[in-house]
Amino acid sequence: MCRQDEFMPMSTRHVSDRRGFTLVELLVVIAIIAVLAAILFPVFAKAREKGRQAACISNQRQIAVSILSWAQDHDEMLPGEDVWADLDLPPKLLRCPTAANLANGYAYNRRVADKPLGGLKNEYTTFLTADGKSADNLAFLPRNLAERHTGKLVAAFADGHAALCAAGELFASLALLNKLLFYSDRDGNNEVYVMNPDGSVQNRLTNNAATDIPYAWNADGSKILFSTNRDGNWEVYVMNADGSNQTRLTNNSAADYPASWSPDGSKILFRSNRDGNWEVYVMNADGSGQTNLTNNPAVDYPGAWSPDGAQILFQSERDGNDEVYLMNADGSNQTRLTNDAAADIPGAWSQDGGSILFRTNRDGNWEIYRMSADGSGQANLTNRAGNDFPTLWSPDGSKILFYSDRDGNNEAYLMNADGTAQTNLTNNGAEDVPRAWSPDGTKILFYSDRDGSVEVYVMNADGSEQTRLTTSSALNYPISWR
Repeated sequence: MCRQDEFMPMSTRHVSDRRGFTLVELLVVIAIIAVLAAILFPVFAKAREKGRQAACISNQRQIAVSILSWAQDHDEMLPGEDVWADLDLPPKLLRCPTAANLANGYAYNRRVADKPLGGLKNEYTTFLTADGKSADNLAFLPRNLAERHTGKLVAAFADGHAALCAAGELFASLALLNKLLFYSDRDGNNEVYVMNPDGSVQNRLTNNAATDIPYAWNADGSKILFSTNRDGNWEVYVMNADGSNQTRLTNNSAADYPASWSPDGSKILFRSNRDGNWEVYVMNADGSGQTNLTNNPAVDYPGAWSPDGAQILFQSERDGNDEVYLMNADGSNQTRLTNDAAADIPGAWSQDGGSILFRTNRDGNWEIYRMSADGSGQANLTNRAGNDFPTLWSPDGSKILFYSDRDGNNEAYLMNADGTAQTNLTNNGAEDVPRAWSPDGTKILFYSDRDGSVEVYVMNADGSEQTRLTTSSALNYPISWR
């Protein structure tokens, strides 16, 4: 008997033997495709970003050439803060490919504005422009820059080259002093000194029989603000960073004490009792235009400038006790931020200008509080037995440096910006008081009497490698790190 399939057409004879992919096979294929996509897509994305980086480097190199050409036409002086208007560059050149939504994605280095090219210490490490995020397209601090290229940024330098780098490294390598400012009575009276961060080359800047106390560097590190009684009463002085050209800015029979420079270095905040009580004053950097900002019968002490220089914190007893106040830089709109029966003392602004630190004894002991710039959201950050005093935010704004006697003596502490992870950094029986961060936020400057006299020390931000920098057996107090 013949089989049925012997009489079936050839075209249909083996149809029943055909089959598609099984579900397992399909899943395997899909999995392989997914793995390949996971491998290749980041490669493609990196390749695209490399292309954008190359375009950004090209843009900023051309901008740097334009800036240097402008300087050659203006007696070797770099442009001022109106650089973008002065250069009148093509709009396409100002667009960073990674931030194409920004009409101008770059920031000009305010520290070199109106400076002579020949005055730069190192053209190779001094940046002119970089990827920016400030509204005015100017950069003074790392927070003004945008690390938008795989965690880094593109910058153009004063020698004409452009490269990929980190914001912190960019400012750390900037042609600044990298010096520590301190004062010491090692020569019989308090004088102003500077030294290298490793303690070497300790130079005396002032040299007279009076008392000289340093307060702060100016914005670009070229000048130092200090107070002295060399004229018979306390006056505000300024000098060059090398100690030259010591100039008296205030000149009256009252006591005048400097507080701080404005962020752009154009103004100086100080206090004076020339009108019969302590008031907050401001003057131009050359001493002209001295103006009483607070002008009332109570005691007023200057606090800190806001990061943008538009507002000033101050402390006042005008309502019967010390409270934190805020005013515009011209003295207008004086507003009380704290309101309780305790003493509230203003501290530092956060880098973004959104928060303010202050200390208060409203809970019975001194605690560190944080509030919004309008006075709302006042919160106790430390909330421990003992007394806590704020020092400074870290350069990146993520940490707060403070000191506390909660363990029986003053020690240097560090905590997160929200008050968590409070850590004793020094932890010994001596007095340890932090004073300043290194510009890159990796080290902390402090003083200690652990060796029998007050000396200047430095340590890593985690408290390790605590190193004594001064060894004079005199009193040595650090002020700041520039």
